[in-house]
Amino acid sequence: LGNRSYNYETDVKEISSGVEGAFGDTSWTWDAGFTYGKIAQENQDQGYIDYARLADALGPSFIDGGVARCGAPGAVIAGCTPINFFNQPDPTTAEGQAQIAALQALQLPVRDNTDTTLKNFTINFSGDVMDLIAGTMSAAFGLEHRRQSLKFAPDAVKYISDDPFGCGISSESCADPTSGDTKTTEVYGELYIPVLDHLAFTLGSRWSDYGTFGNTTNSKLGVEWRAIDDLLIRATYAEVFRAPTINDLFQGARITNPVYSDPCNGQPLSCVGLPNVPGQTFEQGLGQTNALLGGNPDLDPETGDVFTWGAVYSPSWLPGASIAVDVWDVHLEDTIQPLGTQPILDVCAASNGTSPLCSLFSRNPQTGDVFLVNDVTQNAGITDTNGVDIGLRYAFETDYGNFRASIDSTYIDRYDVKVIFEGLSITTQENAGTFLPASKGGLGNYSRWRSLAALNWNYGNFEA
Repeated sequence: LGNRSYNYETDVKEISSGVEGAFGDTSWTWDAGFTYGKIAQENQDQGYIDYARLADALGPSFIDGGVARCGAPGAVIAGCTPINFFNQPDPTTAEGQAQIAALQALQLPVRDNTDTTLKNFTINFSGDVMDLIAGTMSAAFGLEHRRQSLKFAPDAVKYISDDPFGCGISSESCADPTSGDTKTTEVYGELYIPVLDHLAFTLGSRWSDYGTFGNTTNSKLGVEWRAIDDLLIRATYAEVFRAPTINDLFQGARITNPVYSDPCNGQPLSCVGLPNVPGQTFEQGLGQTNALLGGNPDLDPETGDVFTWGAVYSPSWLPGASIAVDVWDVHLEDTIQPLGTQPILDVCAASNGTSPLCSLFSRNPQTGDVFLVNDVTQNAGITDTNGVDIGLRYAFETDYGNFRASIDSTYIDRYDVKVIFEGLSITTQENAGTFLPASKGGLGNYSRWRSLAALNWNYGNFEA
């Protein structure tokens, strides 16, 4: 049958337009812009077998005039050749070639189509407000309105069926169609206020109205203090939020097959009484189960706050050089993520079946194995992370051209992710300094240190 293959064709169109101007002889300027974008993607999957035709080919058959036919006399299934997986003829013979052709005829190329669009309008104003003793107060404010839409149309053979669970091809390709759109209107304002010589504050606030969950206001306060000519000290506190993306909200249901370890395996006494756990004799039979993933239109935004403070040293005795050190601390709540198959099972077993997570999965009534886990995206996490950014810069000129060198490094001291559902703590992962792939329940690579070094050179019209 050959390997499975996945081919994508993506068409991206974008139109951006804008106008800008000034208000007479004042310092105030304005700009306005409109953007329209559309991404149309078609993907074709090959190497899958049509399960309905496979069932016909493996089902009842009979010999009619020396020819094998599917079905029964008087009820022949057209276009079907019987297949016997357990008695394959020599592939070099005519009979063997016929069986190979019959297998290959069961392959079913499937197509999906995904269309996303964006319409975005912005208008901004900025200029000086008034002169203060320490300098000029300036301001910026503006408005943004955008609309996004998503439409996902999988091949009909991929539609998920409840009975039997799955679809017309291998389950990891099953998906349901979906569509949705979001509307957002935002207004922001920001002030730069010099208070004393070498001391200034930045104040900002943004009001956002989302059609999916309502409105929210988030603000920030920043301060800059030039303690001496060579040293700038800075700090910022900001409220933050991340609205669920259109995929978070409206992505169609899809099936995965996660590996799991049943907490009831070999521990029947702790699971007696749970639905479909066959008492004292239960042993896990399968190493994988079905998990249903997908978007959730009831999601709320992630919320949190960020605090940063640091300093920039630009030595007057070494022109072109600087070093910046910034410490950052981020706290996020209601982070958007699935709960995970293993945490759902573990918490249910630990609660003796009383946890609300027990309603998120079912077991096979005959074997007791976990059959289906409903793990759609939830507001189910808290993330705490902190670390340090260090940046070194040096630019200098020579008879052989101009050079710019830089090294940017980040040290992650902590990256803790806690999964919470309905106030119940499920798992906590300490990710800093670890690599754990998603297949093992992790979030990827969180190196303690990451660095990027760059060296740039230009001479006349040449640059490298």
